Amino acid sequence: MAGSLHGSARTTPRVRAELQASKEATGTLAQRYGLSRTTVTKWRARTTTDDAPMGPSSRHSTVLTLAEEAMVVEFRRRTLLPLDDVLGCLCDSIPKLTRSSLHRCLERHAARMAVGAGADVTILDRSLRRLRELDDLFGGRAKTRFSSLAALEEEVLAADVVVGAVLVPGATAPKLVRREMLRAMKRGAVIVDVAIDQGAALKPRSHDACGPNLCSGWRNPLLRA
Repeated sequence: MAGSLHGSARTTPRVRAELQASKEATGTLAQRYGLSRTTVTKWRARTTTDDAPMGPSSRHSTVLTLAEEAMVVEFRRRTLLPLDDVLGCLCDSIPKLTRSSLHRCLERHAARMAVGAGADVTILDRSLRRLRELDDLFGGRAKTRFSSLAALEEEVLAADVVVGAVLVPGATAPKLVRREMLRAMKRGAVIVDVAIDQGAALKPRSHDACGPNLCSGWRNPLLRA
């Protein structure tokens, strides 16, 4: 994403601009800024000071083809099956399909649907690499935030729709959104929990536990997105 730095960046936009403008030898600049000659050469060869986009150059799964992604989405839309059942039904037709790639495929599709409908979408994740890939994927049309308790509470209380899409392979989904947060949500807000078949990432398991303001929905995420 333009204007942002990768987590492993050793230079700032100001330093990069100075490298590009300087006529001094590469070795001299490397010594002055404490950089490797390779880093200095790389930035002197570029015409901008922005980091190159991370993630795949083609904005879809690196495991699944576009046709396979479409098959997964349509199968899930028609059957409403949990992820494990979808994986079991499609593993013969799509041998490369894993639970993680299935989860990411449905997550991307739900976000694309919301963005395409004009929604103000914010995606929270604890993986900086994943957040940068999503920034590249949506080109600024969806916001991303590092997931912390404070950020999660702020977004939940401001949201009209909250989608829980937590996957911990081989384990129960952590309870990230607590009952107190849900009770404080806006009147008429909707919650959808993709992780319901892994124990749910949202604390309450009944409509009564949500309080009077919420419309609860523990069903297929694609139809609710």
